[in-house]
Amino acid sequence: PTVRGSFDIVIPWEASIAMATEVTTQALSRHEGIEASPAPRTLVESIEQGGVRLRTYFWFPSHGIDRAKLMSDMQLATKVALQQAGIPQAQSPGPVIVAATLADTAPRRRDGAAASTPPGPTETQKLEAAIQRDSVAASVAASQLPEDQENEIGHALENAEQSPDEEGRNLIADRPPRPRPADEPGS
Repeated sequence: PTVRGSFDIVIPWEASIAMATEVTTQALSRHEGIEASPAPRTLVESIEQGGVRLRTYFWFPSHGIDRAKLMSDMQLATKVALQQAGIPQAQSPGPVIVAATLADTAPRRRDGAAASTPPGPTETQKLEAAIQRDSVAASVAASQLPEDQENEIGHALENAEQSPDEEGRNLIADRPPRPRPADEPGS
């Protein structure tokens, strides 16, 4: 038996919906924990102020799998695929609150003048580094199971094989016959 899973992503208005749905569906199709039939698919769920909400559907085995880990793997694989395709995350439509301004955090010399600081990585460099880290994480996430989880799954599978399966059994037909009352006199 299989179970349907789903999760939502929100892409910005300017992003290509066709590319985002294709990239997401392909990322999930490559994961070994997902059933090939029915194939994963991504559909437009809603148009929102902050962007376009896409809902991704996929099927996975109902037994012998860590659902939370699978969902995490699916979302990570989707994030990486979207990053690699150049599709950014939609910005929240709500206000952005900044706790400190640059003037408050800039290093100062003893005389109060701002000290020069070496330039940090550019936004492109930060994005490339994030994509690289997430790509590595996504590639190993599907094949990793902690030792205790491997034992837990093995234990559950072993118990399932040893216990009788009650599902589908005809309980009425398999019931032992009831003893009949002794023939009453006069009948």
